[in-house]
Amino acid sequence: MPIREYSATGKGRLLFNRRVFFNKKGKIFLMKHVADGKMGVQMRGLVKLGLIIILAIVVLGAGSLLYFRQGADISHLENSLQQPTGIYDLDGNLASTITANKSEGVPIDEIPEHMKQAVVSIEDHRFYEHHGIDYQGIMRALVKNAKAGSVVEGGSTLTQQLVKITMLESERTLKRKIEEFFLAQEVENQYTKDEILEMYLNQVYFGHGAWGIKKAANIYFSKEVSELTVAEGALLAGVINLPSKLDPYKNLDGAMKRRDLVLSRMEEHGYLTKDEEAAAKKIR
Repeated sequence: MPIREYSATGKGRLLFNRRVFFNKKGKIFLMKHVADGKMGVQMRGLVKLGLIIILAIVVLGAGSLLYFRQGADISHLENSLQQPTGIYDLDGNLASTITANKSEGVPIDEIPEHMKQAVVSIEDHRFYEHHGIDYQGIMRALVKNAKAGSVVEGGSTLTQQLVKITMLESERTLKRKIEEFFLAQEVENQYTKDEILEMYLNQVYFGHGAWGIKKAANIYFSKEVSELTVAEGALLAGVINLPSKLDPYKNLDGAMKRRDLVLSRMEEHGYLTKDEEAAAKKIR
């Protein structure tokens, strides 16, 4: 059925295959309909192109992820945590130690529970729930940073931080981030949470030249790790985030404010009672 388009004079010509009668306003509508049809074709073309690009990204991404996953080697982690060699005198007493590491290790059972709880509370409170990558933490950090307009919170877990300080280069690249993603999960596959926390506390930097919890306890408090109080452990845990800026010898006020925040987080996550939190905050 032919369509005739009528002009203002009433004359028309065949359009398409149906019979419809249009007035002058209808003519405008018809012309708009044809234009919309052309736009629809262009839009479908853009959609197809977008789907092709997305497919290419997925294929390349999957290939890259497979490559990095197969190459996730954590043997260097064990090498970096070798214990120092002991030198003994004629009576069998330890006289000195020799180590290639910048820190000396302390077994996890010699580290007070409150020290471990302080670090978990402030650095990765879902440490015992995730498998190396905290997706909830990442989303929470993205929302907070977007609201603040700057980076106020990170999403890295303790496992990711361990991987960074023991196995990866310091420069921030996409390649390093992908490696970190898979290495963190591989570490979780190979080690228990206590083993991961032990390695972390013995490798992390506490400022003022103190690599590892043993040196930190000695440099800041002249104590063995096992002798640290709740307030002292909270102060050390708070330093980890910004070790140079929060060095108690250079910025005691800042370090104490951060310590109090750690104590508040410990109470929030059930590691301290209100009274224990208040008592620790009174210590100056």
